[in-house]
Amino acid sequence: MLASSFVESDLFRAFGASWVNPDFCLRRTAAPSQPDARHVSPYYTNVVIERARPSKLQLGHLKEAHNLLKAARIPHWLAGGWAIDFLVGRVTRQHSDVDFAIWKDDWPRVEALLLAHEFTLRANEFPDETGRLVHKGTQFEFFLLQKNSAGDIFVGGRWTDWPFPDDCWNATGCLQGLLVPVMSPKNLLDGKQRWPDQEHGSPLREKDQQDIDILRSYLAREM
Repeated sequence: MLASSFVESDLFRAFGASWVNPDFCLRRTAAPSQPDARHVSPYYTNVVIERARPSKLQLGHLKEAHNLLKAARIPHWLAGGWAIDFLVGRVTRQHSDVDFAIWKDDWPRVEALLLAHEFTLRANEFPDETGRLVHKGTQFEFFLLQKNSAGDIFVGGRWTDWPFPDDCWNATGCLQGLLVPVMSPKNLLDGKQRWPDQEHGSPLREKDQQDIDILRSYLAREM
């Protein structure tokens, strides 16, 4: 109980009340009669703040990219771990990058727009599938959507046989007051669960299982 309380307390202290879900914190915060857990070990306080700082920077860069794309009227949907955070309204873990889905035909515009705003290109082994950029240390990946003659939407290259469901593009997430279009929670869950069975997939990592658990809980509450 104390451990969870000091984690949330330090996130509030370092980044403000909107950094984590207030309802979650109210449920988990220690009673006033309990000692302040931050005094148990300063080491843990420092760990919490050091882990949260990269997420705060990434979120700022995510907001910058979203605002640029929105102003240019370029359709885009947040994907990956950050999409889950925007759905549940709190930062759930650290993220290695920021993922967006865009139409493949829009990639030249997206690339030119972001390169004009201090984004730079990074190595890309699969240019038919994604566009890859970096901005002040934050890595961005843009999944390039295509549509076939049957109307199926998919990412090209290795993933042409894995179309997205029709209702994938209607969700919106909100984090710290920022509203961003996100891929649907059902699709995010489906992608995580089916990933190990794909020809080019890989075994689930600990963070993948954590994402799956969060998405299942989110969908159960929405039913």
